[in-house]
Amino acid sequence: MLRKFALPLTLAGLSAVYAGAVHADEDSPWDTTLWIGPLFSQHGTAQFDAAGSIADLGSLDPAYANDPATTTIDRLSFRDVFRTGATVGAELAYRAGSDFEPFVRVNFTRFGGKTLAVGTISSAAFTAPAPIMVNYDVARSTAFTIGARYLFADTGALHPFLSGFVGADHLDALRANVDVAALASHFDRETVMPNNTRFLAGVEGGVSYELSPTTDVRFAIGAERLSARELESQFLAPLGIAAIKENERRWTMPAEIGVNYRF
Repeated sequence: MLRKFALPLTLAGLSAVYAGAVHADEDSPWDTTLWIGPLFSQHGTAQFDAAGSIADLGSLDPAYANDPATTTIDRLSFRDVFRTGATVGAELAYRAGSDFEPFVRVNFTRFGGKTLAVGTISSAAFTAPAPIMVNYDVARSTAFTIGARYLFADTGALHPFLSGFVGADHLDALRANVDVAALASHFDRETVMPNNTRFLAGVEGGVSYELSPTTDVRFAIGAERLSARELESQFLAPLGIAAIKENERRWTMPAEIGVNYRF
C-alpha cells in the first residue's frame, strides 16, 4: 500500500527560530516552545493528467460558435503548484518522569500558489493549441497533534530522544483562477479542493543540548504521513474536464532546530 504514495522530501522548520515563555523555572516540569520557519514544497503528485472535450467552443466564446475542441491536462507535482512555504506553531510538554515527556502541538502552514500552464485546448479554429493558465491561491492548513517523547539519557548535557505523535491536519479550501488567453471567458475562484481534514502521524528522533538549567538547544529530524482520500475536482469542468484527480496523501521528512525554555 505504501508504494502508492510518493516520498516527498520536505524540510520543515529548518533553521527555525524558537522563543520560550517568560518566567522560566528550572525545577518546573513544563516546557513551552514557539517556532517559525520555512517549509519547503513537497515532492510527489498533486494532480493527475486528464483529457476531455468541448462540443461547442461558442459556450466559452461566441467567436468560435459550433467549433469543437479537445482539452488535455498535465500531471503536476506539489513543487509545480506551490512555492516554498512557512510554518508557525507551539508545543506544550510535561516532564512526567526522568525519561518520558508527553506533549501537544498546534501549527499553521502556508504555501504560496504559482501561476502556470496546466494543459492545452486544441481546435481546428486555433492556429496553435491554447495554453490553460491557472493561478493557484495560497494553501493554508492547521494541524493539532498529541504525542510523547522518550529521553534516552537524563544525565549530562546531551539528551538524545525519540518522539511519536498522531493528530489531524485541516486544509482550508484551495481555490484558483482559470484563464485561456484565446477565449473570452475566464473563471475566478474555482474550488480546486474543498475544506478537508486529514489524518497525520509521525515519528522523529534527535538530540537536545542543555545550555542552562532552563534552556536547551534541540535538533530533530523525522518522517510524517498525511493520509487523505483522493478527491475528484471539477474546477476545470467548464473546459471539458468532468473530473480531475487531486492527491493529498504524502510523506514528508521535517527537520527542526531551535531552543526551548522551561517555565
